[in-house]
Amino acid sequence: MKPNRLPAILGMIVLGCTSGSTSRATRPDAVVLRYFQYLQRDPTRAFLLLGDGVQRESGLRIPLSASLDPKAEPEGGAPSIADSKIAWLDLQRDAWLRAECQRLRASVLDVATTGDGSRVRVRVLADGAGEFEQSFELERVGDEDDWLITRISQRGLAPPTWGAAFAAAPSAEGLRHVQAIRVAMSPSAPRSDLPLAGLGLPDPP
Repeated sequence: MKPNRLPAILGMIVLGCTSGSTSRATRPDAVVLRYFQYLQRDPTRAFLLLGDGVQRESGLRIPLSASLDPKAEPEGGAPSIADSKIAWLDLQRDAWLRAECQRLRASVLDVATTGDGSRVRVRVLADGAGEFEQSFELERVGDEDDWLITRISQRGLAPPTWGAAFAAAPSAEGLRHVQAIRVAMSPSAPRSDLPLAGLGLPDPP
């Protein structure tokens, strides 16, 4: 990531903290549905619903291209949570990703809550490309029934839903799927029209 992107990304976080509605969702399933709404309208607010565990497990790195090699050890050891967070936010500026977010339609399948923990399972429709399942683990935080998403997993993915699945939960594994989409598109599409163009990914062969 270019160094001059950092102030803009930090500004996105501040703006997400201070703009728009301040109403809270006090049920875990409502938090999950709001996460999808925020992905479409205000991704910085979706970001604020994610705990450090989600970012740690995402495997996203700076530069973004480093996320494509699961065996590569980043300088200084494992990628930091701060790097993963900045990579997540930087992705949200991409026009292709924003379009993929608009395709997402989530509906709750079931909720299991015990004490201060909850698991919410949703079906995600990818607007004509199929569907997949996404599960969220959440923890209650504070004394006012706030819930924080601590883990996200997916199942039932197939090539037609790879783009939507990456938009619903950006990760290094999903990024490798996106790179496969880029390779498939590259013979006929201009490089500027490829998914995540301009974010430092290697050009398809």
